[in-house]
Amino acid sequence: MFQKNRFRAARLAHLCLALFALFSMIALPAAPASAAAQGYCAPVLAARLFVGSWGQVTPGLPNILRSQPYRGGDSVILAEIPAGGVFMVVGGPSCYDGMNWWLVSYNGMYGWTPEGSNTGVYWTVPYFVNPPTPTPPPFCPPATWTPPLGSTGRVTPGLPNRLRATASLSGRYLRSIPANDTFIYVGGPLCADGMYWWQIDYRGTVGWTAAGYANNWIEPVLCPGFTTSRLAAGRTARVSPGLPNNLRAYPTVTSFVQIAIPGGAALNVVEGPVCAEGMAWWHVRYGFYDGWTSEGQGATYWLQPG
Repeated sequence: MFQKNRFRAARLAHLCLALFALFSMIALPAAPASAAAQGYCAPVLAARLFVGSWGQVTPGLPNILRSQPYRGGDSVILAEIPAGGVFMVVGGPSCYDGMNWWLVSYNGMYGWTPEGSNTGVYWTVPYFVNPPTPTPPPFCPPATWTPPLGSTGRVTPGLPNRLRATASLSGRYLRSIPANDTFIYVGGPLCADGMYWWQIDYRGTVGWTAAGYANNWIEPVLCPGFTTSRLAAGRTARVSPGLPNNLRAYPTVTSFVQIAIPGGAALNVVEGPVCAEGMAWWHVRYGFYDGWTSEGQGATYWLQPG
């Protein structure tokens, strides 16, 4: 009877360890939108992989391949690398939440995967015997611009752009973005299908859209004389604390002032911007009022994202 009790206790301990390992893989805290910009991070596990080496997922659960080196709403799941799956390390590491993340190539797909947990469990091991030949990285034309995340972009005149769930022409279609409509850059770029793809927020839908084979399907919104715009149609904004913002009938300082919107007040962005007089003007609605107000001047923002 004593031996049976010891055997049952051992099985219970193994089951608890397995449940703990599973929880550590799926219950990581969601990364904030600024996770990609996280600074110093001390990984719990020493790195055993390196750029140019091969790795293999340990037996058990698969490793997730993500678009960004962290977990969170703006880090899209691209694929799963099953237990025993072999990959090549092509970049990294990037540390977040006590884990080393590596940019890897797996079955022709590129993404980020963690080397192990932040509780001391390796999810991958170095792989040395007969590694498969990796697929060459996809070619993309040189980037002509790199907008800061959180800034405004728009679809160039002509055809609409498609918003997809993943950065691929085969990614699930979400919705179309009409020409000249605006959005917010939230992630990327990723190179796939010979194009750069950007993760964007378009009227509350987050997905990926292509910049085009010549980087001319979308563009940053830049008004001469003003810093980078951060608003987009279909979103909310607030007047920066302090002085009020004038709501005018037309996008010019010579137009009639309908009302002064007080600092901190919220408003709805309808369309825009119109670049005039060194400012970015947005068509907004504030209560019963409908008109145009400026996002700011020079390097000063008078409106903030809502």
